[in-house]
Amino acid sequence: MADGCWDRLIDELTARLLSLDWRYVKHLVDAIEEKIKWLDPIMTKYCLLTCQECEDCCCQAREIYFNRTDMLYLAVLNSEIPPGQTRTKHSLPCRYLTPDGCILPRSVRPYVCVWFICEAQIGIFQEEPAVFQRCFLKNVGELREHRLTLESLYERGIAPAPIDKKLPAESKLGRKDSAG
Repeated sequence: MADGCWDRLIDELTARLLSLDWRYVKHLVDAIEEKIKWLDPIMTKYCLLTCQECEDCCCQAREIYFNRTDMLYLAVLNSEIPPGQTRTKHSLPCRYLTPDGCILPRSVRPYVCVWFICEAQIGIFQEEPAVFQRCFLKNVGELREHRLTLESLYERGIAPAPIDKKLPAESKLGRKDSAG
C-alpha cells in the first residue's frame, strides 16, 4: 500500500470512529495500549535472548501487515502513527526492520508483532513460573478481546450500551465514584 493510500485510509477510519461513542472507543484503545505496555518488557527480553541466533527470523515473514484492527487502534492512539504499511509491495521486506530489530515501539507494531512467540521463545516461556504464565496468557487474551470489541464496534457502526455500564470502576479512570 502506498503511503498516500495509508494516510487516506487512516483518515477514513478516524472519521468513522468519531461518529461512535468516542469515550468507549478511547477506553478500548487505552486498554489495548495498557496490555501492550505490559507485554513489552517480556517480549523485548525474549527477543534479546533468541532473535540474534535465529536463522528464520519471524520479523522477515512476508505476510505481516497492519490489519484493519491495527489501523483502527492507530487512528485513535495518542501517539505518532507509522508513516505507512509494513511494505509498499508484497515482495519487499518490512520497512521497519533494521539489523538492530524493529524501529517501531511495540505499541504501534502490527498485532502479530506484539504478541507472537516463536518456538525458541516458547521454551523460555515454559521455564517461567506458572503464575507468570497464567498472567501472560490472561493479558494476551484480554488484549485480543479488546481488539475484537473495537473491530465489532467499527463493523456495527454503533455504540454498545451506555458507556457507564461498560467501563470499569470510575475510580480507575480518575473520576470520583458517584456512589460516594
